[in-house]
Amino acid sequence: MSYQCPVCGFDQMPYPPEDHTICSCCGTEFGYHDLVLSHLDLQKRWILDGKHWFSTALLPPDGWNADLQLVRLQEARYLNQLFRNAAQYQAYFVPASANSTVTHHHAPSAERPLRRKRHLSLSGNLQVGELIYG
Repeated sequence: MSYQCPVCGFDQMPYPPEDHTICSCCGTEFGYHDLVLSHLDLQKRWILDGKHWFSTALLPPDGWNADLQLVRLQEARYLNQLFRNAAQYQAYFVPASANSTVTHHHAPSAERPLRRKRHLSLSGNLQVGELIYG
């Protein structure tokens, strides 16, 4: 199992971002650096420092792209926020190359009619739609 760094979005951490685990990508030591600064503040520092790969012992994965990694982190944050109120939203994820759909939703009813539908395409690889009930 791999974990995602909440600072830079690196999604191949072998351990959860806690208990002094260090992210190979941005160098954040969880339980140390994030005691004083928020993950967002640490992210800003990493970006301003040039988004360089931190580890000298572990090379970045083939095709590593810090900008794409940050976009995926923002997508994950958006989706987490979206699912916080599952009674109001339906979100579906459609990989660009697949026809399958995974849904999490509540059906509309007389008490909760469908108010509006919105479709977003976040990065081309992930599409998100919302159904907002009354």
